Amino acid sequence: MFIKKYFSAKGVLSDIKQEAEKIIIEINRETDNAITLMEAKISQVKDIIATAEKKVILYENTFIQKENEKQIYQQLTNYEKTNTPMQKAINVYKFNSSQNSVEDLSLFTENAGTSDFKNSEKLTSVNKKKKTDDQTLELDFNEKKEEITIIKKEQIEPKVSVQEQIIKLAKEGFTPELIASKLSVSINVVTMTIDLYL
Repeated sequence: MFIKKYFSAKGVLSDIKQEAEKIIIEINRETDNAITLMEAKISQVKDIIATAEKKVILYENTFIQKENEKQIYQQLTNYEKTNTPMQKAINVYKFNSSQNSVEDLSLFTENAGTSDFKNSEKLTSVNKKKKTDDQTLELDFNEKKEEITIIKKEQIEPKVSVQEQIIKLAKEGFTPELIASKLSVSINVVTMTIDLYL
């Protein structure tokens, strides 16, 4: 009876069922562990990507700022080179004094570094042309100021990252292949970005 019961089909099926249940439980446990590990890895990848993007944006902003500073410095240098001592004196006089007498103007021209400006005939000529020169200087100054203002405005405009462009195009219905072609990036970068953020 014992041997018959031990080797019966019902007993064998029961043992197989128990073993199968144990295997399924073990598989589920391993699967949960794998999923947890995968989620942790994905979170780490997201953090790394976010940090890298911040560094890239910081580098780009620093680079743009330095380029703008170079342009401004070059403009100011060119402005200094193209203005004669007399023009500089008139410029100082216009923006720092409200008087229009020849005596006040001579105080600046004497400091311009050229003895010819002390000549009364030169001062008379300057006095006749002063109104026109002031208008020219004011126009030139405003143009320079406008150029510098435009450069500073361009500096603070935020730049859209590649990741944001990928997400935007994906939401608009573009395929990963089209996005990769449009942005000149690899299909793997597009696919990974879509998997992580969408």
